[in-house]
Amino acid sequence: MVEQWSEEPCVASSILALGTDMKVTALILTTTGLLTFACSTPAATTPSSPAVTAAPSPTNPVSSSTPTASPTTRPGFATHESAILGYRITMPDPYRLLRFVVNSGSAETLGSETYTRRTELEERELCLRQGELPQREWETDVVILTYRNVDNVSAAQFANTPRVSGGQAFSANRTIEPVAVDGRDAVRLVWEPTKGGDTAGYVIPANQRMYVLMPALSSLPSQLPKDWFDDIATSFRAITPQPAPAPTPSSAPTPRCGT
Repeated sequence: MVEQWSEEPCVASSILALGTDMKVTALILTTTGLLTFACSTPAATTPSSPAVTAAPSPTNPVSSSTPTASPTTRPGFATHESAILGYRITMPDPYRLLRFVVNSGSAETLGSETYTRRTELEERELCLRQGELPQREWETDVVILTYRNVDNVSAAQFANTPRVSGGQAFSANRTIEPVAVDGRDAVRLVWEPTKGGDTAGYVIPANQRMYVLMPALSSLPSQLPKDWFDDIATSFRAITPQPAPAPTPSSAPTPRCGT
């Protein structure tokens, strides 16, 4: 059963200082259930939409509406496929689907997935001790936002245009580099030199949609390998998307940290 999205935002502020030499930025869950990127000022949330639904808890991964993992394509890696949002991507094991949200209406925001290396038990423990500060464990989470490209713009134009009134563009505090991903004219978002020059995300056009790929949290300076996210994002491949399921009312809201 597809449940109505009811989770509250996880992060209270947009940029949080941890110590004297590290800044952390995080994705904020909006009232639509989609994730938007927070920069130097809080980004406006997208107006709520009753058509936004979330997939069942990851504890029950067998569902036609959720991305599934295909057999390992090379040692230590697995390919995950999202039939509804229309892509497949290769990630190191043990990445798994953490959250899937789809908007079956006609709004620009179509859906999102979050992938994590944490087990279900580790995710619950992290959720239970989660406070206002984002946890460092989020740094390896991968978020893929999917938008309908209603204006048929380029990846650079999309990245430079705020998605909501009063919000910030994905290119805020970042520079844009043209790249080719899956043979498509995409862009790589890079933190400005004063913030380390690390990859902040990718914007990839396909299927008359825009796919925005980024880490769920960026710690600057990062302790992760320099190209860890590029290796994942550049494995993106578009596939023919399948129709989204109709929303199914939920009898009860999903507990914030699961059952």
